[in-house]
Amino acid sequence: ISGTVAGRTLGAITDVYLTPDATAQNVAFGHLHVQNAFQSLFALGAPLNAWRNEFNSNRLLRLARDENGVQISTYRSTEAPEWSPRVGAQSTKTLVDLLEEAARATQGLLFASRAASHLFYRTHPSMQGQRPRAVLDAAANQLETLPLPTDDDQVLTNDVTATRTGGFSARAVKTTGRNSTASPSAGGIGVYASNTTYNVSSDGYLADYAAWALARGTYDGPRYPQLPVFRHAAPVADDSALFAALLDVDQGDILMIENLPLGDDRAMVLGYRETITPIEHRFTFNAEPGDPWNIGVTDDPDTRADAEGSTLAGAATSTATTLSVASTTVPWIDSASYGDQFPFNITVGGEEMTVTAVGPAAVDTFTRTVSGGWGTADTGQAWTTTGGAASNYSTNGTAGQMALTSVNVSRWASVLLGVADIDVAASFATSAIAAGAPVVAWLAGRWTDISNWYAARLNFNTDGTVTLGLWTSVAGSETNLLTSASLGSYTTGQLWRVRFQITGTTLLAKAWRASGSEPTEWTVAASATAIAAAGDLGIRTRLNTGNTNALPVTITVDDVQVSTPQRFTVTRSVNGIVKAHPAGATVQLADPVYAGLGPTL
Repeated sequence: ISGTVAGRTLGAITDVYLTPDATAQNVAFGHLHVQNAFQSLFALGAPLNAWRNEFNSNRLLRLARDENGVQISTYRSTEAPEWSPRVGAQSTKTLVDLLEEAARATQGLLFASRAASHLFYRTHPSMQGQRPRAVLDAAANQLETLPLPTDDDQVLTNDVTATRTGGFSARAVKTTGRNSTASPSAGGIGVYASNTTYNVSSDGYLADYAAWALARGTYDGPRYPQLPVFRHAAPVADDSALFAALLDVDQGDILMIENLPLGDDRAMVLGYRETITPIEHRFTFNAEPGDPWNIGVTDDPDTRADAEGSTLAGAATSTATTLSVASTTVPWIDSASYGDQFPFNITVGGEEMTVTAVGPAAVDTFTRTVSGGWGTADTGQAWTTTGGAASNYSTNGTAGQMALTSVNVSRWASVLLGVADIDVAASFATSAIAAGAPVVAWLAGRWTDISNWYAARLNFNTDGTVTLGLWTSVAGSETNLLTSASLGSYTTGQLWRVRFQITGTTLLAKAWRASGSEPTEWTVAASATAIAAAGDLGIRTRLNTGNTNALPVTITVDDVQVSTPQRFTVTRSVNGIVKAHPAGATVQLADPVYAGLGPTL
């Protein structure tokens, strides 16, 4: 087509007709593109590909500003550069639907702010780990009314599927614990499923999106959907900083509410209603729990990650200031190594407590001299001895000792713990190479008496080798579950370290020369179901039947340490809640940080 038009003003092209007289034969039309100036076909790759794999920030600007003349501002975080996921193919939708689709695909917020006459897009990173925009004190009446937490299932989702438009999906499910898919009788709430579709460029985003939705959907804390504030009331108006800060609060900001009955609360603002009359200025903020947005930052002194899977190893009265805490993943920091990180607050069954010290449940380095017994462990528990004469037990300032003066007569020492699951280690040495029959030492858990226990048994054999076994004793009937092959040779006075762990029905043990490094793998593993109740820590030694060593043979015991459970020293009822707690109650940080979406995408 060619030619000129003179004396006319051309308006916008509104219709294009292809072969209106149907004269074109055997012609196929692909992509029709109307341009106000000629562009090479090779410059049209992005629109011809439906803008697939475009950065989200670029799509929002192109759709709003470049193609429709709508001003849009982006609220970013201080990260440099800030991550911006890529989106999928642009489909045929209204402008609003396309903008909302792009915002949802990157977990951001699109809204019209009262501070300007145009659109705002708030990026996901700008909402993570932010400082509160305003801090309100409930005790100082800076809220219009004291909000009550909403206890419903409106925002619960514990079985999350994230699906890519035209692609595959990823699923994240919480199967155990509170708010899990387990039945109420098993500690859960049943299945609350959700499926959200995201127009992202790759399936690689989906697993993280599902995990993030699961973290928000299973948050186990108070939820205050609405927070009313009278800005003109004296408690607010008299606080000049707060009075000004409230005007800056917008969607995606954090409000901190202090001194609520259930403790301080972090709220994520999702919207608000503002009412202004000649005599009042009122805000009602719509919010969701802000704690999941409290994202950890590496090397930040304020970042504390929770020790997941922590529970009370034993019941606690309403006034107890020492708690026994078991962890199934990683232990809590101890005050001896991380003193500058103390104190910090935890919650147990809704009660907030301040932790002033954390250490092993039991430790003994035997740096005392005692005869006729073992005295008191470093952590304050008294040792009880059973078997043989009192004179067979002593400590010499560096180790505990048991003198074996007869064959097949056990010596026992125990300390009260009252826990079912345990991770304990101790070192053993013998004064003689075994002759005739082995010299043996047990490290026992769930010990209730000399007839009922689980244990790891270290065998000092007559051929000069060491082996390790797992044993149970129920009503005095002892069973060897498993014994290892040789772990190496021993010499008199050489310490061998044994570590023994009981978790549920699983028994694990390992042994190594105390002068060396602990092996990564467990030496022996077995299952046992006969004893489920809580018990104590026991140490046993014996000369097996047939032993011909000159008597006495002395067994040295040193460096006893129970790493799980841990012993917490606490100040109770920080938030005013006073109650007793059963064994198994969940223990968690009062203000933990979470893992968020970020540059790994």
